[in-house]
Amino acid sequence: MVISCAAFGCTNRQFKGNTIQFHRFPLKRTEVLQKWIKEVRRKNFVPSKYSFLCSEHFLDSDYQIRPGATIKLLNENAIPSVFKGFPVHLQQSLPVKRRLLQRNIPDFNTTISPLSNQTEIPCQNTATEEEISSSSKQIVKSYDKSIQCVMISPTKEELRRKIHILQKKLNRRDLKIKNFKTLIDGIKRNVPGSDEIISILENNFGGFTLNLLMHERKCKTLDKQGVRYTNTMKDFSKTLYFYSPKAYAYVRKLFTLPHPSTIRSWISSFKCEPGFLTEVFLFLKLEVKDKTWLEDCCLIFDSMSIRKQLTWEPSKGKYSGNVDFGDVESPDLASEVLVFMVVSLTKRFKCPIAFFYINKINSSLLSTLLTSAIKQLHEIGIRIWSVTCDGASANVQCFKKLGCNFDVNDIDNFNCKFTVENNLEVNVMFDACHMIKLARNALADKKIFKSEEEIVS
Repeated sequence: MVISCAAFGCTNRQFKGNTIQFHRFPLKRTEVLQKWIKEVRRKNFVPSKYSFLCSEHFLDSDYQIRPGATIKLLNENAIPSVFKGFPVHLQQSLPVKRRLLQRNIPDFNTTISPLSNQTEIPCQNTATEEEISSSSKQIVKSYDKSIQCVMISPTKEELRRKIHILQKKLNRRDLKIKNFKTLIDGIKRNVPGSDEIISILENNFGGFTLNLLMHERKCKTLDKQGVRYTNTMKDFSKTLYFYSPKAYAYVRKLFTLPHPSTIRSWISSFKCEPGFLTEVFLFLKLEVKDKTWLEDCCLIFDSMSIRKQLTWEPSKGKYSGNVDFGDVESPDLASEVLVFMVVSLTKRFKCPIAFFYINKINSSLLSTLLTSAIKQLHEIGIRIWSVTCDGASANVQCFKKLGCNFDVNDIDNFNCKFTVENNLEVNVMFDACHMIKLARNALADKKIFKSEEEIVS
């Protein structure tokens, strides 16, 4: 059975997920039931056990205070009092109280003094006095009604006075804003062409600060399409965006700086061809002079699979996708990209220094690239203490060619270090995650490993 509200004009129904509660009519309490029926105001309405009223017709004070409860219960004497759907003839009109003004009303029942020259008329005087008295009462009543109509409430008068004061305040505020706007517009018109402002800036500022202020002053006279950036502003924008894009977005709200997409286009204009990245080595050479934590680093290299395909690059005017080691390009299509990355040992810093398009690189070529990377980093002041990679067979053979020995059966000659140029000792560390994955794959493929002591399955 669908439970619905019995109030006039209320369409609330009970359904799953509805937060409105429904209450039965108090059939066992006759006095409270009669009050409920009176408030509902439905003609010839007789409630039954299937009659309900929803919670929208009760006040919050009609419910019991039950902390932590989810179901609201009515008080014993709760009466519904909120009904919004009644027609006009069923709505109760609240009386409007009026305050009468106390005014002195002239008394019309005054006696007329007899004149000496007049004669008394005994029969007609009584009727005249009665007519006068009745007419005076009618005049008083009509006078009272006129007083009530023209009367003004003191509360309304006070509100009108406040409205008038607020209107004056708003007018004064609008006038002040208009004057400030006129003053600011005048200053903006005078600043770009003021030689005195330029001389003040040159006397108080210098270096990049002066360039930034002069650039901002110049941009005020140009539209967005006419703004040009100097090399100093380009370097500042690229450096700030490199360290923190959020900080760059905040500074860009205060000064006229290029959009991040423009900076990315500037950065992409550098020559990032396969091989050792010359621009990156120049950057690291400048950074290592001021940042001592960049002197001690480790080198990470790994290869990632790419799709074999030949694509045309209009910006370079050539096809790309072949095996490329920077100086020599092979006609074979590349299936992997080998990336070298330098990572600081003490700070959160990492930077790619080289990449190569390869197709199953051999250990001899890999050892040559590895030693070349370590030597070039050493020349700019960066000491490589360790090399980290996965446990691929080419990587293991590369380290063996450099002088490492990973034979666990020959503990006396076990060596995980190699030397570059007879004085740079570098440690070898295989990535633990990759080594565990290799062991898992081998165990899944071979199913069983046999050792001298026991079988591992």
